[in-house]
Amino acid sequence: MVRSRAAALLVLLAAMQPLPALAAATATARIADDDDDASGPKPVYSITLGATVTLAVTVTGAAVAHAPALPAVSGLTVSGSGASPGNHSVEFDYFITATRAGDLVIPAFDVHTADHQTLHVGPVRLHVQKG
Repeated sequence: MVRSRAAALLVLLAAMQPLPALAAATATARIADDDDDASGPKPVYSITLGATVTLAVTVTGAAVAHAPALPAVSGLTVSGSGASPGNHSVEFDYFITATRAGDLVIPAFDVHTADHQTLHVGPVRLHVQKG
């Protein structure tokens, strides 16, 4: 009896230990390209006028009910999107074509999670050069 109470007390104490903190949910955006090393967003992405590139918006640590809406940018068109779920993240891919040369910025935008968090995505800077 004493042994089973001691075992029960140990189980109870183990259950009372604080759980490790959950990582905060994050959202990032980057241009996915052939030399993409997945090291994170770059300060400026160089793209070619008329070429279609993929803007990948990755949400980690939270469920997202619907694809985030990208801000409209003069000189860029969005021709579609898709989603790729992972273990602890989901990536929303937007197919973007530059319609004019120069420096363009996709402004910062918010991603709203299923549990009502608002995640902020920083601006994406593009340098569009003629092919």
